[in-house]
Amino acid sequence: MLDEGSGTAKDRVTAAKWYRRAAESGYTDAMLSIALCYLRGKGVEQNARRAIYWFRRGALGRDSAAYVNLGDCYLHGRGVAKDPAIAFAWYRKAARSANWFARLKVAEMYRKGLGVTQSSRWALHWYKRTPLPSAFYHVGIMKLGLGDADSAVLALNEAAQCGHVGAMR
Repeated sequence: MLDEGSGTAKDRVTAAKWYRRAAESGYTDAMLSIALCYLRGKGVEQNARRAIYWFRRGALGRDSAAYVNLGDCYLHGRGVAKDPAIAFAWYRKAARSANWFARLKVAEMYRKGLGVTQSSRWALHWYKRTPLPSAFYHVGIMKLGLGDADSAVLALNEAAQCGHVGAMR
């Protein structure tokens, strides 16, 4: 509430202090919040290494959002050495705990061969398990490439109905 000014004046410095206190007391949601504060420099001095510390603590608490954020940090080299293979491992861990955005990342990494051996089969596997418009779109495009026009049309129609601009064309 303090960090966004919801119901009170916006005070990111005080919000960060409370997040840190709660995180130090073991609250996983607060670990993610303080990590994001450090990563973005909101209420604290920007410090990607401190963000990594708190994301890892959150990951120990089995927080799939912490897994995804660790994957992002490794993919882009924020606070750690850039390593797509480690990024993939964090995304896959989150994907296995039903995090939709992680499933999308895993599918994209398989499709592109980023941090993992390229595999259209595994990309399609993860896209099909992701109920997001961009996943429906990619299923459709991949099915077209495989010559399965009927399945492609169904997937692209579903993506369009969900508002995916590329599928509406």
